Amino acid sequence: MRPVPADEYQHILLGILKAFSGYCAENGVKLLLCGGTALGAVRHGGFIPWDDDIDLYIDREGFEKLTGLAGEDPYIDGEKRYKIMLPAVFPSVNPFFNVVDCSTVAYQKNISKKYAAGVWIDVFCLSFWADNEKEARRQYRLNRFYRNMNKIIIGGNYRDRKYRILEAFAFPVRGLLLLLGMNSEYWCRKMMALDRYRSGEYVGNICWPDGFEKERYRAEWFAEDEDILFEDLHCRIAKGYDSILKNFYGDYMTPPPEDKRVRHDPEAFYLD
Repeated sequence: MRPVPADEYQHILLGILKAFSGYCAENGVKLLLCGGTALGAVRHGGFIPWDDDIDLYIDREGFEKLTGLAGEDPYIDGEKRYKIMLPAVFPSVNPFFNVVDCSTVAYQKNISKKYAAGVWIDVFCLSFWADNEKEARRQYRLNRFYRNMNKIIIGGNYRDRKYRILEAFAFPVRGLLLLLGMNSEYWCRKMMALDRYRSGEYVGNICWPDGFEKERYRAEWFAEDEDILFEDLHCRIAKGYDSILKNFYGDYMTPPPEDKRVRHDPEAFYLD
């Protein structure tokens, strides 16, 4: 294996996005840019310069269709370079889809290397929150609990000092949870089960929210979508992107200071 140079990482991500976009177009699955990818398209015309991931939304219909397609054949190209990883199916540790480049491997910080797969992009289901705010907050609290339990299960490859210290306490808890059958797949399915509403006034990433207020959007903001360029690829974005990005980032057109710029920093390698 040889390391993926930092200046090649975004090129790999864009290759995954292009292959996956074509696959979804062929199969009638609509993709929307979201998170930092939507922000990058609006503010930079492509990648945020320091970003190292791609985030996409699909709706419930697309989620179910993609689950069926990937269950039959996870590869999206004839060369079998690009593969869909189903949520809550080993080696995935997530309640959402990942699409990976099988010519690479990426080790995520604070996640055991036994769960490693290729350089990836994230594909989230755009779901409905409960209209009742009290119940919606309960959805969010349960997600945080399940997510923290999942972190205990998948912990490893620690690069953050606080996690190395906590491992002494997490190790016996992990053993007990695994003994009870509460592995990563179990906790991911618990997160996915929170997505149980099929209509409502508010939508968001129920299975993997970054925050309650900032990721609880008015459904009307997603009622229509439009074309936008991401690098040299034509993509779709919700027409209400201004409201969405303001809700999530605040003054999204002003880049954050360097010490607030979020990166995943995986250790990525080309497979020989």
